[in-house]
Amino acid sequence: MNRPSGEACGLAGPDRFRRSVTRVRQGTDSNGRLLDLIVIDVKRPGSHSVHGLSRADLLQGRLSGLIDLCREIGALDGTTDSYLAEIGAHLADYIAEPVVVLRHAGVWQVTGPEGGAFSCLAWRGKVYLLSEGASVKPVHVEDGPMPPPSCGTVADWNANVGVHFKGNDYMIVALGAALYAPLVRILGLPALSLLLVTGRHREVGALQSAVLSIVRPGAPRSRDKTSIRGLRQDIVNLADQPVMFRDVRGARDWYRLNQLITEIAVSADAGAGSDGIADGPISCGLIVSSFQGLPEHRPECRASREFGPSLRAHVMELELRAPHGAFHQLPEGFDAVRFSAYLNDVSNCCYGAIWDSYVEALVTRTAEIRETYEVEFSEIMKRTEVFAESLEEVTQQMLVGYTGWHAATRLAIRLGLIEPTPEDVRSAFSRVLAEYVEKRRD
Repeated sequence: MNRPSGEACGLAGPDRFRRSVTRVRQGTDSNGRLLDLIVIDVKRPGSHSVHGLSRADLLQGRLSGLIDLCREIGALDGTTDSYLAEIGAHLADYIAEPVVVLRHAGVWQVTGPEGGAFSCLAWRGKVYLLSEGASVKPVHVEDGPMPPPSCGTVADWNANVGVHFKGNDYMIVALGAALYAPLVRILGLPALSLLLVTGRHREVGALQSAVLSIVRPGAPRSRDKTSIRGLRQDIVNLADQPVMFRDVRGARDWYRLNQLITEIAVSADAGAGSDGIADGPISCGLIVSSFQGLPEHRPECRASREFGPSLRAHVMELELRAPHGAFHQLPEGFDAVRFSAYLNDVSNCCYGAIWDSYVEALVTRTAEIRETYEVEFSEIMKRTEVFAESLEEVTQQMLVGYTGWHAATRLAIRLGLIEPTPEDVRSAFSRVLAEYVEKRRD
């Protein structure tokens, strides 16, 4: 019963759903604990997919998940309530072999049935092993919707979105923060978040959308639509990816945001593990914006009292002072408002291909990428140390992550993913760091 077909698990029959099911298994989490999840393998002409259904829902006659699955595989037409109830009962009662289920994309540490641990990365329904010693083969069943399929190619993204990063220093630095996100747990690096300080919310939102388009479309989440607590759940679901949030304000927001930034840093120090539950380690490239800076000098603010200057080891605060707010350069004939609208539009039309190619390189060339990153980091750090001498010790720790952003951007250039030259990137990171140091001295 290693690969039970629909017939073996009580689903024998001529209809499309029964013929499509190739395996039914019991889901467990990355530590071997049973989940309320039945994992169903479905084979269709030219494709294979894995789906999850709640056993409790099936037992209690809640069949919406089963209906959605039937609809997805083209087996809903002609079905009756009694037919669905029969299928649901078969699936709920079937005693299946266990399988480790990864409920969101990102890097995971999995413990095998005999205690051995290994790391892997889940992305778009596939699981890639990052270390040896895997005694089980996990499956990726996303807890929410999968990211939308990429739109356009790497070349398309560079021609339509990436072309506007050259000469825009803040955009290049934010891109580096995003590209650094998966390296934190794959290579075991310290985490660093980015705070963009500006009152020009339209421009900074467009900057965030352009960076986000390397992975997916959409605008940054805003305070109007989600809380900082909701942002944490986004980070769990979007592990090891860039996560954007706009318009932090108020003492309560700052206190919770500072907790979140610190938690991301502590999770990175703890290693690559993630058991995918709400109180497990979290990791992402967090890029947030606000009209005011960190509250370290405001005694009335609880965040300032409890976190203080030590937070600067975990977040880089950039006050956006470019000639056009968030932008140093604009295309001919554009002002900042029009350019922001254009960036938002094009970022929603061309997205995803950079990240798909990046993930493929990270999982197939891990040793080479580790070596390349270390070479880039070492070279950049030698140039960065001159700035460190004039900064307080806690801020010097931040420079390690900042140098990592720079190295990650150079790595993406070597991989052929983005088209700014190494000199473009070096100049952008140097100018932004010089701005930062000057502001810290004031």
